[in-house]
Amino acid sequence: MLEVPPLSDRWQCAHGRIPGSILICSIVHTPLIVDVCNSQSEASVSGSECICARQQRQATTRSQVIHLNASMMPPIIYAYRFRSICRLQRLQAHMMSSASAPEVLLEKVGRAGVITLNRPKAMNALNLTMTRLLYPQLKEWETDEQTDIVIIKGAGGRAFCAGGDIIAVTEAGKSGDPLAQDFFREEYVLNNTIGMYKKPYIALIDGITMGGGVGLSVHGRFRVATEKTVFAMPETAIGLFPDVGGGYFLPRLQGKLGMFLALTGFRLKGRDVQRVGVASHFVESQK
Repeated sequence: MLEVPPLSDRWQCAHGRIPGSILICSIVHTPLIVDVCNSQSEASVSGSECICARQQRQATTRSQVIHLNASMMPPIIYAYRFRSICRLQRLQAHMMSSASAPEVLLEKVGRAGVITLNRPKAMNALNLTMTRLLYPQLKEWETDEQTDIVIIKGAGGRAFCAGGDIIAVTEAGKSGDPLAQDFFREEYVLNNTIGMYKKPYIALIDGITMGGGVGLSVHGRFRVATEKTVFAMPETAIGLFPDVGGGYFLPRLQGKLGMFLALTGFRLKGRDVQRVGVASHFVESQK
């Protein structure tokens, strides 16, 4: 006998809805109802409210309601499909999340444009939302006569940026979601923009700086390391090549060091990051 999950588990898909996502409104012992959410305002509808909201909207053209008979599928099969849908929802919300706290803080301090990566709990891992905030702001400051330099740093004190949001990218690839391709394409465009930037670009790489975080810093004119800096290109550990321009800057390090770092993902720390040329300067973290 298939054990019916408690109500709280059955409604776990009802939270965190985003436009275009699919929500299961009823899943056991009743006809299956799938509601396509079409507006931002609907995204805040909670689980228990969803049925009432759907009934009120049934006669409108704002949503498309599909009725399926749950009895047509074995419980195990449609339970699996529910999990797949929930997984895709969580993935989309993860990569395109708009949390209450902005994931990137943008401000002007005098004639400097200051960027703060603001995901300290995730060690400021870079996602698609952040990339789409950074690129247009950099282009705007590049032509702004009131902006002389751009500074980028990380919040939280543990990391500048620990890399791209690999978990979200991997899950997107498994489910065939185009968000994975969008992320890499837009991340590389951002890296190129930093490398070609016309104004001084200063990255304060205080703390963990790996993968995607290297892409946000190493191509800039100035990279300031501290005793807390931990640099690495660990992509080979997950079967990927050293990306974000690693094929350009790694061979330009002294001797065979670039090849060593690329193949092993070895971590450089503190002053060593500046000694090998990854960082252009070294300053104590407290300063």
